Amino acid sequence: MDKKILEWVEVAAIENMKSRQQNIDLITAEAHTTLTIGLSAIGVVFAYTVQNVNGESVIFYSALFTTVYLIASVLYLVSNCLIQGDFPPVYNEPKNLNQKNYSLDELKEFELQNMQLRIDEACVVIQKRSKALNNARKFLAVFPILSVIFWQSFKLLS
Repeated sequence: MDKKILEWVEVAAIENMKSRQQNIDLITAEAHTTLTIGLSAIGVVFAYTVQNVNGESVIFYSALFTTVYLIASVLYLVSNCLIQGDFPPVYNEPKNLNQKNYSLDELKEFELQNMQLRIDEACVVIQKRSKALNNARKFLAVFPILSVIFWQSFKLLS
């Protein structure tokens, strides 16, 4: 490969990996914000549940069911977005780069192949976490509607 092309591709690959790192950081920050909202909702609904332990059973059971639903949604968010797993690094480790049997250009070409694998791996992680974040947000967004459905269902059953 031409040296100028090799250098250009190397810079582009590094920038690509850095942008992937920024993307996963943004997803994590958004997941923290969503977690805060979910925990606030749990606190409110749980407090309402505790206040109605000895009160009207319809309100108690619908609030209890809503609390359990919110807890499950938040646990889904935490387990799929916030528990950190491996994320590929931008740069390779020195022990892998310091190979005396190869020229610098050969090492750079090998490293570009490795970097493409890391970029592909990063894309998979980002896609998985962003999908999980969107799902958790949907779960939390429908909880007011589900609360009414729970309340009406328990009301009809009693």
